[in-house]
Amino acid sequence: MIRYSLDWKDYELLDSGDGRKLERWGDLLISRPDPLAIWSQNSSVDWTNVSYAFEKTTGDGDTWFVIKNNKKSLVYDFPQRKIKYKNFYLHFTLTKFKHTLIFPEQAINWEYLMEYRGLNVLNLFAYTGGSTLALLYSNNKVTHVDASGSMIGFAKKNVEISNL
Repeated sequence: MIRYSLDWKDYELLDSGDGRKLERWGDLLISRPDPLAIWSQNSSVDWTNVSYAFEKTTGDGDTWFVIKNNKKSLVYDFPQRKIKYKNFYLHFTLTKFKHTLIFPEQAINWEYLMEYRGLNVLNLFAYTGGSTLALLYSNNKVTHVDASGSMIGFAKKNVEISNL
């Protein structure tokens, strides 16, 4: 059985296939690789009006492009957004590794965690803190651990913008 969250307002998976996924993050449409999307894209979905597309390139490595009037331009100034999930926020931006700092497929796990109250939780490999936010929102105490200092910084920012 596949479970998924119905509570995203700022995120939507619009389509996937042919090794890519098309997502809506707030007011942005993002196209990025997904090697597990081995089926064909839905022919009725418009993939041409994306805000940003991530592509594998040669030379300087992988990169994001803005696509306007069928012309690609490299992205140097990444968008910054607050993406709302239920009653907390996650910082959104594009990273050089095709990520957005948020794994929306984890939302079903966040819902599960929000069912618990009064726990002391050690959250290992905690990344930017989606699970930490869910636990804090439900009045749990959380020790958030990640090896990446920059991810810890984003997690602190997420706690701050969510007023937790």
